[in-house]
Amino acid sequence: MADRKDVRMKHEPLGEFDDGASLAVVVKRLLEPASEVNFYCESVTECTLVRIALEDINFPLDAFEGHVFSDKDKMDIRWMQCSDQKWRAWATSERDSSGSLPAVATRRRYYLLGEWDRVDSDGKVGIFKEGRYPGKEFKYPLQDGGNPRKKDRAYIEVVEYRRKKPGDWDLGEDLSAALDNPRLVGCRLVQVGAGRGGISDG
Repeated sequence: MADRKDVRMKHEPLGEFDDGASLAVVVKRLLEPASEVNFYCESVTECTLVRIALEDINFPLDAFEGHVFSDKDKMDIRWMQCSDQKWRAWATSERDSSGSLPAVATRRRYYLLGEWDRVDSDGKVGIFKEGRYPGKEFKYPLQDGGNPRKKDRAYIEVVEYRRKKPGDWDLGEDLSAALDNPRLVGCRLVQVGAGRGGISDG
């Protein structure tokens, strides 16, 4: 059974940006300076998931979407480059601040392609292989180096935020309106690790 806890969370738009450099300025301001973050980027040529110093973040010109996330900051910044060439971003965070909402947080693991093979030379990136893709290596930045075993699969850990159960709502609220709202109100990427399980566990 996944751990659940009551928290306060916030999902907010960060705005519209003319280029990746302008977006990077805002991202660096929101996260703790001199920290390492996970940087996921989808571009025309490749998808990458790396752990880098916050100050080294650079958004490629051909990138179209991705995430910058840090469990230390309890924040996930999702960004995309839209068809009008504008960059847009949203932040999901777990903090008690103005505009935050009560929610129930659940941690889950979603498994990625590849079974553990070895660690790279710097000891921070795990190299995984998948039988369906002979000769291809999948590289993932394991949190704190991890301690994977043979047959372990890479996973990404996610915190999902749900509304409180109907019994927790104000009885004065219109019931039909309350039931017409989805319970999952947001999610936040947390970290990458390796382990065993099904499609998702937690």
